[in-house]
This record gives sequence, structure tokens and C-alpha cells, in this order.
Amino acid sequence: MQAKPVKEIEEMNYFELIAFLGVGSSHPGGFIATKQNLQLLDVKQTDYVLDVGCGTGLTACFLAKAIGCKVIGIDIHPVMIERAKERAEKERLGDLVQFQTADIFALPFPANTFDLVLAESLTVFLDKVKVYRHVYRVLKPGGRLADLEMSIVKELPSEVDQQLQAYYGPNVHPLSFEGWKKAIEQAGLEYTGILNPQYVR
Repeated sequence: MQAKPVKEIEEMNYFELIAFLGVGSSHPGGFIATKQNLQLLDVKQTDYVLDVGCGTGLTACFLAKAIGCKVIGIDIHPVMIERAKERAEKERLGDLVQFQTADIFALPFPANTFDLVLAESLTVFLDKVKVYRHVYRVLKPGGRLADLEMSIVKELPSEVDQQLQAYYGPNVHPLSFEGWKKAIEQAGLEYTGILNPQYVR
């Protein structure tokens, strides 16, 4: 890894720093939650999976290696994709997993392509209904979306909300469980419930 001046590192936003450090699991619950979720999803070897906002590729590579299914990971940050490709090459996953730079709002895939779409700590930063509508387009009939996101169990005090935005950026907007359900249904998807909820009070 090439060294960067301290000043340049200090000016990085949250996503740039995660990419620079090569962090694999910065989402709620970490990689333990990811593995628990994947087990509950019962992913099959024949499933074709899209990992949106794949970051450095930890989840996509784990899934391809553990299950043997084909996975495509996309992220809007080129450094994340560079790190993900390095991970896949190091783990010798061949054609099972591929990574490419792409925008969730301009998915470069035909309609009805994927059996499963995974998202982890992505939608909370974006227009939720818009994200889900783009996911809906690329899912096969009967396909599934699994989204691991921050939720709020009660209204945040203003100072906590300010701290959250100072850390993650001004676009972070966690919803209540009911708020996530509403966004999913507004996008035309069928809400099937919450798996593996983890509470921090």
C-alpha cells in the first residue's frame, strides 16, 4: 500500500478512508452479522448473486468460496473495486466472482438477471425507494433482496443525529423498521420481514 501524507488522509471522507484502509466489514454487526445473514438466506450454488455497494469484496468473495455460486460485486468507488479484485485474485476464485465499478442508479445489467441481490450499509446513505426500484428491475421473478442496514428503534436526540452525520456524512438517514418496510413496499417489492435483528441501546 502506498503511503499517503497525514493531511491527505485527514481530508478523506468515510468511504474514501474505508477504501484506503481496505476495510472489509464496516457495516452494522460486522462480518459476523454477514455470515449469520447468509446462513439464514440459504443461498444455493445455482443462485446468481449481485452484491451492490460491495466495498472491498469481503462478502462477495466469502459467498463465492463458501457456496460456490456466481457473484458480481459493484461499487461506485474505483478504489473499492481495485481492492475487491485483489482479494478475489488472492483467494483464487476465478470466474466465480467478478467486480466492476458501477452506480446503483444505473445498473449495467438486463432486467430479470439475478436470483439474489445483497446490500450492506448502502441504502441508508441513498434514496431508499429509488435504490429498491433499481434492484427490483434486475431481480428475476421470485428473486430476493437482502439489505443489512442501520435502523433506529426510537427518535434520535438532535446531538446524536449530528454526530452520526459528522461521522458518516450528511446523507445518512437510518429509518425505523416500519420506515424500511414502507420504502420496500413503495418500490414494488414484497416485504418478508427482518432476519437476525441486532439491537444497540
